[in-house]
Amino acid sequence: MLATSPQRPSSGNDSTTPTGPGPLLVSTRPDYFDSYIAADELRRIVRILEMCPDPDGTITLRSTSFDMTHIRHLSEASPVLAACDAATSSDQDRRADAEHTVDVALQAIPR
Repeated sequence: MLATSPQRPSSGNDSTTPTGPGPLLVSTRPDYFDSYIAADELRRIVRILEMCPDPDGTITLRSTSFDMTHIRHLSEASPVLAACDAATSSDQDRRADAEHTVDVALQAIPR
């Protein structure tokens, strides 16, 4: 996981578009961007957008070597995947939201 801040706004240039299925947005907050991205795209995206590590940044890129199609399917089937990642956040509000999401999902399991 890489928490970052852009050093400059994106130019909207098509060269920033990943060649694979594309990033998978996790965050629903308007002030925070949280996304899964294919591991082989991470360096390119960070370089093109001139991003730098920032633990307090408003952008989190989670790189994965899993097939993005499978990650997308898992995340659309349930909010638990994103919640498990957010549960380790240093942001107390994000952790609380994640814990609530997991609690709701666990309560929905038939016993």
